[in-house]
Amino acid sequence: MEKLTVDRLGMLNVLYPEPQFLVGVEEEFVPKHPRCRMVTHWHNDVELVLALDGGLRSRVDGQEVELSEGDVLFINSQRLHQHYDDAPSSSAMAVYFHPSLLPSNLPKDHITRKMLEDINFRWKVLKAGTESAERIARIMREVQAVLREQKAFCELESAGLAMQLMKELCAVYQEEPPSPSRFSELWHKNVRGMIVYIYKHFSKKISLEDISRSEKISRSKSCRLFTYLTNETPVDFLNAYRLEKSAQFLSESDMTLKNITAACGFADQSYFGRMFRGKYHCTPGRYRKETMALQKKPKQRRTKH
Repeated sequence: MEKLTVDRLGMLNVLYPEPQFLVGVEEEFVPKHPRCRMVTHWHNDVELVLALDGGLRSRVDGQEVELSEGDVLFINSQRLHQHYDDAPSSSAMAVYFHPSLLPSNLPKDHITRKMLEDINFRWKVLKAGTESAERIARIMREVQAVLREQKAFCELESAGLAMQLMKELCAVYQEEPPSPSRFSELWHKNVRGMIVYIYKHFSKKISLEDISRSEKISRSKSCRLFTYLTNETPVDFLNAYRLEKSAQFLSESDMTLKNITAACGFADQSYFGRMFRGKYHCTPGRYRKETMALQKKPKQRRTKH
């Protein structure tokens, strides 16, 4: 996702077409700007990613995942994840839906609840060519078509398709039960807490000591856990998030570089410029021009499936 909007708990807000839909599609899943990379995040919504041309690389709860064309990646609710690929030819699409679409009176031992709450079923890759991947990919494209056309009752149709996706996932869960793992939810909670602290205080001067203290753990442990789950240290994540926000301000506002520098917590404008060039390999001014030019280009709809 290019726009990072988080709630008070630090979870990413998935922006649905309408608040009552709770089903959405992201067609331009790989960032428009070739040097843009998504920071690690999480949300309540179930996420399905279909790799198209060029494949995609992801990281989910500390595990590296590489997708080839036609692969489907399932990411369960509230899992830490990041998608990235520096190849300009890469493309992918994603379908999101909120678990609250499920009937509220489902018993606790219902297969759907078990699947969503199973700590061992955090993510799964369905390989291209398998029946489950083909069926899920087909339904994902149906969701895409329904939300594109916006015909009458499309919210009901998209919700029905989301339930079909849930049914397919439950079938996979039953056929291929996940193996027990040593994954620690406490570690996950600690890292989420540190990320929330960064989200709330990134515009201020904060240190590794401040970040680790927010979860009442040592600096060494905070670095160890954070690196395991996100592949970067808390300070690296802080800087990446500041740069991500600065890129967002550059592409979506007319804020001056001086104001962006202050809003993103950088010490001074020259330091911000060096950091920005280090990540995006261009100046902030050039980035603004490039992204504005990309936004003005007419969107081309994919016809090949």
